[in-house]
Amino acid sequence: MKTKSAVLFLAAISIMASGCRRDYAYDPALGRTAFADEDRNSQPEPADNTDTETPDGDEPGDITDTPQPPVTPPSNPVPPPPANVPIPFATKAEGKPGFVVSPYAAGKLIDVRGLPPGTEIECPYTKRPIAIP
Repeated sequence: MKTKSAVLFLAAISIMASGCRRDYAYDPALGRTAFADEDRNSQPEPADNTDTETPDGDEPGDITDTPQPPVTPPSNPVPPPPANVPIPFATKAEGKPGFVVSPYAAGKLIDVRGLPPGTEIECPYTKRPIAIP
């Protein structure tokens, strides 16, 4: 009889203990665990930080801390022409009105129909400036 009583007593204690225990999530904004009796929709008051600059000099909330992919240069870079250098004129294509030949890409035709003479455009093949004759 004592064994049954002891087993029932231990079972009742373990049921009561397991019913009382709750695992509350740790809330870093509060600095402690959050309890069920607190208003879950309320926001904690922000800490009074008079120094708003971060140690590395960035502004708070700056997203530059995320790793950025390395920048790769283009495979075939064409340098822009130096300043104060006259822009070369394209030559008119023989037998093709409205088309010119780029001075940078020999034999390549460029459609310039509707553009007035003297207009500066970018060569579509080399991305360098040329002028329409």
